[in-house]
Amino acid sequence: FDIRVPAMEEALLRLAGEVNRPVPDSPALASALVATVLIDLARYLAAAQEHGERRRGGLPPRLLRHVLTLIDRPGHPPSIAELAGACELSRFHFMRCFKESTGMSAGAAIADARMARAKALLTADTLPLTAIARELGYAGLPAFSAAFRKATGHSPGAYRALMR
Repeated sequence: FDIRVPAMEEALLRLAGEVNRPVPDSPALASALVATVLIDLARYLAAAQEHGERRRGGLPPRLLRHVLTLIDRPGHPPSIAELAGACELSRFHFMRCFKESTGMSAGAAIADARMARAKALLTADTLPLTAIARELGYAGLPAFSAAFRKATGHSPGAYRALMR
């Protein structure tokens, strides 16, 4: 069950922060954050059900699981051509089927997976930022920092400090 909704992720991160470092008004904020996550989850599930009901095509479930596994694997992210080749489809047909199956482009899914890995590495490891950038397949720290800031609104260093 993979939900990639930035608003929900942000609310869950704030909730984790309140649980890890409680202050006197933490219970009130935690209650509001839980309510926010539940509303966002209900909206997400309603949209997913609507998308499922109008679905006309897309990738077969087995191929979709395979593609999502390739996208989520550690290391340099796969190219669209590699993903299309794994499905034995042309790039164009793969991109159309992937979008129909997931509601998002393959490029967006790859970018989301990279950011999820970046957040996990920044939270769990003490690797230098340049090593994390290299591990995620970025040309260097400036490219990684720009992409991370665009996706999260925080620099990688600030995000790491926030999660500690």
